[in-house]
Amino acid sequence: MNRYSSLGAPKLAGKRVSMAGALGHGLWSFIKHYIFKLGFIDGWAGFVIAMGNFEGTFYRYAKRYEEAQGWQPPESKPLRKPDP
Repeated sequence: MNRYSSLGAPKLAGKRVSMAGALGHGLWSFIKHYIFKLGFIDGWAGFVIAMGNFEGTFYRYAKRYEEAQGWQPPESKPLRKPDP
């Protein structure tokens, strides 16, 4: 999910995004796949697939929001090997 959402985030360039919008798009993706595309007929497998679509869509919009806000990972000390 991480790789594909990172590849999909630039496709949202130029769109205004928010975390609420990311949640809304993710929920819509779940509903679309689970209800409208009849995923519930497949039982647990359909639920898992719909949740995967929710997760990927949410991550894509959340990553675009992070890019738009200019978020950076926190600074951290470099890792070193433990002494033997």
